[in-house]
Amino acid sequence: METGIIGTYYNAVTPLAAGGQPFEIYHLSKHGVHGGAASALPVATYFLNQIAFVSCGIASMVIIKKLGADYFHENVMSVYNPIVSTLGIVGVVCCLFVPLLVVLICIMPRLGIKLVKIGIKIGGKLKLIKNPEKTTLKTIKSLMNNANSLKKIIKKPFTLLISLILSFVENICVFSITFFVAKAFGFSALDSVTQMEINVFSLWGQMCCMTVLLLLAISFIPTPGNAGAADLSFYALFSSGIVGAGMSFTANTVARLFSFYSYII
Repeated sequence: METGIIGTYYNAVTPLAAGGQPFEIYHLSKHGVHGGAASALPVATYFLNQIAFVSCGIASMVIIKKLGADYFHENVMSVYNPIVSTLGIVGVVCCLFVPLLVVLICIMPRLGIKLVKIGIKIGGKLKLIKNPEKTTLKTIKSLMNNANSLKKIIKKPFTLLISLILSFVENICVFSITFFVAKAFGFSALDSVTQMEINVFSLWGQMCCMTVLLLLAISFIPTPGNAGAADLSFYALFSSGIVGAGMSFTANTVARLFSFYSYII
């Protein structure tokens, strides 16, 4: 419990959620979990969580693209536009980059390391990366540690399966917050044609799909908890007509409290 809370807290207060794993490793090592296990556990957890998040994101993007306005409520669909769609794809690529590189290093270490060296060399020439040699060594070391962590958990398929299921459950719970807050603030959607209330389960699915798309679209914003971008994105969703007039700001504040600020508190 302590390790999970500490990791979640430092993910919330560091840009791109980069601080959680180091502090989890430190906390575990200070409490008797030494050697490879202290580093393998947080890294494997992060890896599986990213896989679950991106999988949900890709599934949501496909569902929105295929069904769109024919199935989704007009207020929910109102925040979907080419910019959000494009940023969502960029988010998928960014979130998948490290996990795919780790898998590549597991399968073909020489090729993976070569790609890292080429990428950092290009970044150095473009003046995007300072001290390319030092960065290369640090990056390769980090990726190798991630690859070793993944290999360890793959050797225990039952643990891998349970961890992956829990990662999906955790992400879906976070996506669901938007829906439940909207319901609390009066979201009771009617079909524009039949004027009949839309099934609650259907509304929940629609809101989860749109929530994960918005989260993907802002996932690469380098602020703690994607602050600013997340607030604006979800305010746009709540102000689309899914909550009562004048309640958008309050609903957005409550949703962000449950999904982000409560971790810090």
